[in-house]
Amino acid sequence: MKIIKLEENEEVIKIIRKHWLPMVFSLVVSIFVAIAPIVFFVLLKKIIFSNITLQNLYVLVFFYLIYLIFVWISIFISWINYYLDIWVLTNKKIVDIEQIGLFSRKVSSIRLDRIQDVKIEVLGLINTFLKIGNIRVQTAAQGEDFIIKTASNPEQIKQSIMKAYTEEEEKTKTVKIEKK
Repeated sequence: MKIIKLEENEEVIKIIRKHWLPMVFSLVVSIFVAIAPIVFFVLLKKIIFSNITLQNLYVLVFFYLIYLIFVWISIFISWINYYLDIWVLTNKKIVDIEQIGLFSRKVSSIRLDRIQDVKIEVLGLINTFLKIGNIRVQTAAQGEDFIIKTASNPEQIKQSIMKAYTEEEEKTKTVKIEKK
């Protein structure tokens, strides 16, 4: 990972992404938004557009193509936000990389020994069946909690975080004394 710098003896355990279903939902909504002007034109062709000339039709097609460009840009921005919003769990810390728009991102990290609690929320029937949930990592600091929304398999991610936390705690408790 080029976005984060790993310390000595630090290894990436897991890369956590959002579930794909909200992205598909956003894509379906964008397709409906793209098709809506055509449906509007076909349904109201005889009422509003009854005396339309070929030149006016070309103007409407031109504006529709501009409209499609904006729809395409919104799909692209949604994809970028979905794909680049990740959590990286290492054996020493959790890094939250949040993409904000096209040209901005926020990178936060927390050491595993600062974790106080890990909570998951699974709301609704569909989320329960598809194992989609929110994960909240509470810290001892006064800052914001780490939250990843619509994560895949939140229970498994919680177990991975707690396992890494336990292993890090055991390493700090174990002191090796060598005789010279």
